[in-house]
Amino acid sequence: MDLSQLQNSGGYTFVVSDGYRSYSEQEEMYNSYVKSYGQSEADEIVARPGHSEYQTGLSFDLMPYNKVFEDSKLSEEYLWLKDNAYKYGFIFRYEEGKENLTGFRASTWRLRYVGESASTLIYNENITFEEYYAYFVK
Repeated sequence: MDLSQLQNSGGYTFVVSDGYRSYSEQEEMYNSYVKSYGQSEADEIVARPGHSEYQTGLSFDLMPYNKVFEDSKLSEEYLWLKDNAYKYGFIFRYEEGKENLTGFRASTWRLRYVGESASTLIYNENITFEEYYAYFVK
């Protein structure tokens, strides 16, 4: 899969705004959130070092290029991604209303590459990656 196919699709241009992080970068970010919000809240927002999908390189934030939105979930770009990202092998990683299943707060632009067959199944069944893993992988 060539990420540029997704980045330039639907007539929209997307950029990776947050991607791979090393262990030390993840540790620094996690500790910063703990210091600002306390450990319990930090654990809902940022994965602990060694447990972050950013460290695997499979998860990233993909955002529209050079755009600011009042409500990004109503933007044409977001709606296009919601309807099409799975066709390229990507899923929205942390969706609203699924926090109890994922363990993390919703993240509007966070995607993860899982491959086209897995992403299509996840999209069609409207399930999380955790549910996919439990039902179809384990």
